[in-house]
Amino acid sequence: MDRVLALDERTGDALTALLPAARTFGAPAGAPMPAALVAVRHGPRLLLVFDRHRRQWELARPHEDFVPNREISAIHWWDTTGPPPAGTQILDATLGRWSARAAVSAVSDEDP
Repeated sequence: MDRVLALDERTGDALTALLPAARTFGAPAGAPMPAALVAVRHGPRLLLVFDRHRRQWELARPHEDFVPNREISAIHWWDTTGPPPAGTQILDATLGRWSARAAVSAVSDEDP
């Protein structure tokens, strides 16, 4: 895992691989798995949540109904054809853009 696709310089967290769940049967042996994220899409829009503690926009954690709480204070639909909102976590923005391309590719693959 030498290749870095995105780096959060503030925390040192690095995105080193993209493994679509539909095409994989588990993470590579030895791969760190610090978080599970959900890319909730509607057309070109991607759902982001604002984390109060980290003070940044991020992908949602795996739970569905949004209720403001101690961690998440707001939600935002980001149109991925434009720039992400100011303060968006770089790893999440990279994953969001990748999921948008993957969604378009999947639709193209289904066309006769």
